[in-house]
Amino acid sequence: MKKLSDNNRWPRYQLTSIFISTVVDRPANKEEFKMAEVIQHPSSALRPHELILKEKLSQYRSDMLCALGESEEYSALCNDHPDLRESAQNLYNEARERGATLLGKIKALENMLSQHAG
Repeated sequence: MKKLSDNNRWPRYQLTSIFISTVVDRPANKEEFKMAEVIQHPSSALRPHELILKEKLSQYRSDMLCALGESEEYSALCNDHPDLRESAQNLYNEARERGATLLGKIKALENMLSQHAG
């Protein structure tokens, strides 16, 4: 996906051919996806646990970006509407804590993958 100009509004995105081919050609369930991954990358000889770790890593990265966006939005709302600060503060703190927890999980998975890569 590529980000288009947002003109001080909600950002807009456009699907790229790479994204479309990844989603459209993607197998229906996780088992088919894992098998397709092994078949598409036979030279990498990834072991099943490496595939699972990479899948978890990808999900955690996605979740972390979501938490980061959420905390940024709470901050922007507080700047634009100071009267909302009190009610948004706890939500902001929770989003930041989720982001920090996810970052720890990401680092752990990256460490495990790098340890088993060599």
